[in-house]
Amino acid sequence: MANANTPRLEAALAEGLATLTFSDIPPELVKRTGLFVLDNFGVMLGASKAPAMAELHRSIQSWESNGRATILINGLRVSPASAALANGSAAHALDYDDQHDSARIHTLCTVLPAALAAAEDVGKVSGREFLRAVIVGAEFSSRLGLCCPQSLELGCHPTAALGGLAAAAAAALIYDLDSARMLNAIAIAFVQMGGTTQSNIDGALTKRMGAGFAARNGVVAAHMARSGLSGPSRFLEGKAGLFQFYQRGNVIPGVLLDRLGQRWMFDDLSTKPFPCCRASHAAIQIGLDLHQDDIHPDAIDSIEIRLGHVNWMMVGAPFNPIQTSPVVHAQFNAAYAFAEAVRYGAVGLETFDTERIMGADRQFIQRISCIDAPEIDGASVAGVVVSVKMRDGTTIRRQKDTVKGSPQEPMSQEEIISKFRACVAFGIGSLPASIDSFIDLVLHLDDLDEVDTLITAFPKHSDSRQAAGLQFLPT
Repeated sequence: MANANTPRLEAALAEGLATLTFSDIPPELVKRTGLFVLDNFGVMLGASKAPAMAELHRSIQSWESNGRATILINGLRVSPASAALANGSAAHALDYDDQHDSARIHTLCTVLPAALAAAEDVGKVSGREFLRAVIVGAEFSSRLGLCCPQSLELGCHPTAALGGLAAAAAAALIYDLDSARMLNAIAIAFVQMGGTTQSNIDGALTKRMGAGFAARNGVVAAHMARSGLSGPSRFLEGKAGLFQFYQRGNVIPGVLLDRLGQRWMFDDLSTKPFPCCRASHAAIQIGLDLHQDDIHPDAIDSIEIRLGHVNWMMVGAPFNPIQTSPVVHAQFNAAYAFAEAVRYGAVGLETFDTERIMGADRQFIQRISCIDAPEIDGASVAGVVVSVKMRDGTTIRRQKDTVKGSPQEPMSQEEIISKFRACVAFGIGSLPASIDSFIDLVLHLDDLDEVDTLITAFPKHSDSRQAAGLQFLPT
């Protein structure tokens, strides 16, 4: 008979993740994953000049060179751990990366850099092996977010905190770890777990580095488990495990194993049409519609944006970029994003430029109030009601219950590819001649003999190197 210290759930989870094969994954999901990978690569490239990237790269470069893995946006060769840190931070820097809306967790920004770093470390990893690791890692990430639905309200940022466990699972698959070592990889990642929402609250640049920390921790954990190191076997259900210590018992454990390998939570991932917190997106869509209807800010007396509790908590603060990092503050401010949508009829990468943010029409933004609305499902990402009181005394009321990029209102393949191109042009200043062949390569990852081909083909431009303020070694 098993004793109280036997890791039942943990062992079953590790077994389930370690034994999922490429053939278990539906072909349509494999095809969609190529788009998600392309989307994340585009966001990484778009972040070439983003605040915090140059500083992070200088910090890494001062310690490392000629490593086994690659920082994608500048070609620097560093350790797998540092590559995962840099690439994960880039993937999340613009807040433009995919998300599981119900789980409130960004997935590929942690598991993709971890799998890529591990693949470079191992060498000669096939496209199918790589896709298996990314998909299973993203699936685990999504299930972790669903398992811990109160994370944000408890002050835990799911991507930064839970993402490390998922990154460890993805890297463990690349390292071909059995279920016992898979368990240790996730357990070692748990020991390294951090990630609070204080960076969001304070508007700190560490917000965008949380995904990088998680990806780094995952690679380190899997590599240590590969070497025979062990972690706490009851990292989920133990007295000081994830469920009690970090989540205070507010968990739904059954979702971790429910039809694992049969019901794919990955199917519910969303791509983001706007480079800011997802909690603002439905309101932005209403703002764009108002612009389309020729509603001018000067004709508006006041605006009320009613949000569910979690959305309001994330993006409902008054607009005040002076005392914070302006970019992070604006990315997490519904009033700013909505005002820009109404005024310009577009919300893109240029919307979150520091000069644009600091020069925004504050008088207009101050006429916008964000309300914690009890009538809207507190956990809803999409639910929003906007009431616009015009100076002529009339009122316009708009409501949305779905959000662009979600499975209910998906972005098309053409829209995702257009987004990728826009990110590349924004980040490196031009579209390389080889861009079409790179897109085709990513969309057919399952045909690749070696994932290293992606690194060689990754879009490059000398301007991105200069913008990052780095000195480069030959590659």
